[in-house]
Amino acid sequence: MENESHIYLPTLTEDEFVENIESDDFLRRFGNPVIVRTKAAGSFVVMSIELYDRMTKLCGFPGSEEAIKNESRT
Repeated sequence: MENESHIYLPTLTEDEFVENIESDDFLRRFGNPVIVRTKAAGSFVVMSIELYDRMTKLCGFPGSEEAIKNESRT
């Protein structure tokens, strides 16, 4: 594909993520968002709730508070 661009995100192992997620400077040290590679050979994108809310607002989706309320109704 022409003009295809890639964003390379910081990558952590599952153990690195678990060891560091509670640190006050996690986002500054590791990035936001980050990719977490699991021991089961999968991966997840992890981001702050603030970034998630900004992205969902830009895309016209419910933010975190609304999603939590909707989830608790089911």
